[in-house]
This record gives sequence, structure tokens and C-alpha cells, in this order.
Amino acid sequence: MVGVHPDARRQWAKAGVTMPVCFTNCVDCGLGTVVAGEVYTVHDDIWEQAWAGRRKWWYSRVPGQEILCIGCLERRLGRKLVVGDFAAQMPSAWGRAQER
Repeated sequence: MVGVHPDARRQWAKAGVTMPVCFTNCVDCGLGTVVAGEVYTVHDDIWEQAWAGRRKWWYSRVPGQEILCIGCLERRLGRKLVVGDFAAQMPSAWGRAQER
């Protein structure tokens, strides 16, 4: 588990507590987005454009069903992302998008 101190893991294991699995792979290409440094937030209208007609009814019940790397998000939108597409709280994502 990334970001969990080994002592904490041992304590949880003794208590019978399991950590939830966090899926962070792009659903289109399989890229590990956290490992690749692609942790970002775009405005809702941008995200909805990318998912229009693609969402399954069960996606909201299974974690990790709506993860996209920047490249796949751009492919779905049919254009490169611009700085205005990103939400203000994630400014570091703009640098990753510019590298593409």
C-alpha cells in the first residue's frame, strides 16, 4: 500500500482491519495514473464530455471505473487539454498535459 507506514499496516492486520483497494489505472489504456504522476481534476463539464454515452449503470458502485490518464482524456475529447480545463486545486497537472 502506498503511503501507509509499515507499523500501521501491522497494527491494522492484528486488529483484523483491511485497507480498501484503490484502483488508479486508466480504464482505456491501463496506465497507472498515480505512478505516472497524473493525478488531476478537470471541470465537471469536461469530464462529462469524456464520459458521454460510455458510463455503465454500475460504475458508481465499483471503485476505479472512471479513471483516465491525460492522454486518453484528450483522445476522448478530440483535442489537447488547456489550462482552463483543469480545476484550480490541481495546478500541477497542467505541466503533465503540456508534456504531451
